[in-house]
Amino acid sequence: MSLKKIIAAGTLSTSAMTAYSYFISKRKGIQVREPQLLKKVIKRTVLRKEVGMAPAWLLHYGVGYLFVTGYEKIWKRAHKPPTLLNGSILGALSGILAIYVWKTVLKATLSIRPVFRKSFFLQLFIAHVIFGATAAIGYRQNLKISSIKEKDPH
Repeated sequence: MSLKKIIAAGTLSTSAMTAYSYFISKRKGIQVREPQLLKKVIKRTVLRKEVGMAPAWLLHYGVGYLFVTGYEKIWKRAHKPPTLLNGSILGALSGILAIYVWKTVLKATLSIRPVFRKSFFLQLFIAHVIFGATAAIGYRQNLKISSIKEKDPH
């Protein structure tokens, strides 16, 4: 496991998917920003009091690093380099998993309208495809930078 590559790819991909979520939220006038929803979930389940955004952001990025760690294991076991295509496929699979997890979490913690759920889950799926594609690009770019540094004798 390469912690540096995972942190770089995880930060890039989580930031990209979050930017997409913020864009959709602003454009459509609906709240689909994962960190904001995580803040509400944390408030209602874990702390049972008002919380700032720090725990939500830490959880959001932490899950991103876990996904990239899983992607890395898949790429290594398959002996395949990260590509835009396999990253997008992993993102789509992650999106399906995320929808299942969020359905469970929202059902247990937040009362939301069915119309919102449909919009949120569609956005969440697309955001995860973006996440996977960006993770592959970020991981691969980090591989190129690492190999250049290893070849450079200075």
